[in-house]
Amino acid sequence: MGNRHKVMRRLDLGVFLVGGLLWTGFALGSWANWPMPADLWFSIAAIFLAVTCFGYLGGPAGKLTIHPDRLVVDNTFTRVTVPRRLLARVEVLEYLGVHLRLVDGEYVMVRAAMFVSAGRRDRVLRQLRVKADAVTELIESVPQIASTEVVRRRLRLINVAIACVALAGFVGSAIYIFKFAEQV
Repeated sequence: MGNRHKVMRRLDLGVFLVGGLLWTGFALGSWANWPMPADLWFSIAAIFLAVTCFGYLGGPAGKLTIHPDRLVVDNTFTRVTVPRRLLARVEVLEYLGVHLRLVDGEYVMVRAAMFVSAGRRDRVLRQLRVKADAVTELIESVPQIASTEVVRRRLRLINVAIACVALAGFVGSAIYIFKFAEQV
């Protein structure tokens, strides 16, 4: 029967590149300044880990999965499941991004497809239209079957927890590092 669904992900090269450079810099900095107090090292590592988590949440955490009976939109903190029978069209809503317009007039933002570079408004709009066309083609490439589901929205609790822990670690480590710097 083969693969019955297709996935569009945000795989931002910039996120992986910056993350790799940060961790390389951290490793080299640790090596060059060794020995250092363990609590200071762990505080700096916590900040780098928090930045890495925020990079993940800002980019690769988003995806769009097209199944024969439904679309699953995984944005950073929410998952929206949309039955395909309720999808009217894919469109660009102003300069805000790619959206799924439903038959009742509501819309669902598709953050997974919105990787566009900053720039002039006409360039951003053109990039969003290309992404909307790509989403439409991907949806049309998976045969549709009947479904009686309704639109469901729920939190992605793991991503919320990642954000909370990363934020707490970042703030706590920053406070510790500033206090450590005052002592030196």
